[in-house]
This record gives sequence, C-alpha cells and structure tokens, in this order.
Amino acid sequence: MSTLRVVTWNVLHTNRHQRVGLLAAAVATRRPDVVLLQESNPRHAEDLAAELGMHVAAVPDDAADLVSVPAVLSTREPSEVRVDCLAGDDGRNYYLTTAVLEVDSTRIRVGSTHLRHTPSAWQMTETGRRFARDSGIRIDFGAIEATTAVRLRQLAEIGDLLHRKMEPVDHEILGGDFNLVPPTAPSTPRSSRTGFGTAGTAPPRPPGRRCSPGTHWSATRPRTSVRTARRRGRSTTPSTTSSIRPEWKWFAPR
Repeated sequence: MSTLRVVTWNVLHTNRHQRVGLLAAAVATRRPDVVLLQESNPRHAEDLAAELGMHVAAVPDDAADLVSVPAVLSTREPSEVRVDCLAGDDGRNYYLTTAVLEVDSTRIRVGSTHLRHTPSAWQMTETGRRFARDSGIRIDFGAIEATTAVRLRQLAEIGDLLHRKMEPVDHEILGGDFNLVPPTAPSTPRSSRTGFGTAGTAPPRPPGRRCSPGTHWSATRPRTSVRTARRRGRSTTPSTTSSIRPEWKWFAPR
C-alpha cells in the first residue's frame, strides 16, 4: 500500500519571506509528498519549494508582495494544474489552486484554498457569545451573516468546480483555511454538501486566549467510501478502500 503524506499550513503573511528557512525545517521533519499553503505568494512558494526540493504545483500568478494566496507544492510532477478565482466581497482575490498527481496509477487531485474570514470569529461560538455577554462586548451579527454568506458561496463554487467542471479523478484531497467555526456555525454543517468529510478542526478563541495549534480545516473525498479517524491536536489519517492511504500530518509551531 502506498502512502501520500499531506501537510497543510497557513503560514501567516507577516514576515513570511524571513521565515522560509524555519518553515522548511519544520515541514521537512514530516517528510511530506504534498504541502498545501495558505497566505503564501509566488516568490514565497518558490523559495519554500526550493528549500524542500519540491515542485510548485500550483500558485496564482499574483506577484504583489502583500498578496496572500493558496499554493500547492509536490514531490511529484503535477498535471492538470488549475488556478480558479472565487467570489469575494472585500476587494481581495480568493482562489482555489489544484493539481493532479499520479500515485501507483491512481489519479489524486490535491487542492488548497483560503476562504473569506469573519472578523472576531470567536463571537460565532457559544463560548465566545457568553464571553461577549459577560464582558459587555457588542456582537456584530450583520457582519457575521454577511461574511458567512460569502463563505457559503465560495464553498458552492468549489463544489461545482471539483465535481462538475474538472475531469474525474480517483481521489480528491482539499486542504486550507476555510474559516469555518465548528460545530454550530451556519457554514459548518452546510460545508458537507460539497461532498467532503472533515479531517480536523479547531475553534477560534476569545481575546486574550491563546489559539490552539492546527487551526486549518481539511478534507478528503475519495470516489470510494471513507472512514475518517479524528484526533484533536494529532495527525489525522483517513483510511479508504483503495490502494492509496492519505496520511495527514497536523501541526503548527508553538
């Protein structure tokens, strides 16, 4: 049985070019076959790929230094590389970057994305709302509803792209910063309509509380059945009925 080892990481755009060596050192310890980045840019993705000895499989051609875009790095030569724009409402460009890899004659599409965020997203959780009430903080429900609606449109676009407009593959692995707020936020249950199962989540924290590592939402959608083992703060391994075993390495620096 072959293993496809996937790492997903929002690298944080601030000073990202100065941290390429640190990021490469941390990622290299996981020996990934695929690295899914968020808040990267073309130069950052190229520099990191060079440090890791990987290919830049997909990255939006947007060279502005302040632009934060998703990217896909791979140890294998990619095919069917795509960069698709997603709807937004705040003047930013949102993307879905994908590439197809072949592992033991099995075609696997890997993708990275970063969806619209909600400012002060901790207010969307029950714990956050209690904190706001106790602290006298006013919750902007209008902003929450508006930004959630954008995320739902983006999720619908991704589902349409992957399942209707792209060529069929044997497996699909999608990783990224989806800015979903588990488990009761409006966009979380409806995200399942894309046909993906959740591989890992971590909720936002109220002000003054340290955010836990592993704040990305990733998913796997094989054409065959899937059983996802979920362990908070540890690697997550979805096991499938095919000969390919996607292996997630879930981590963040402390």
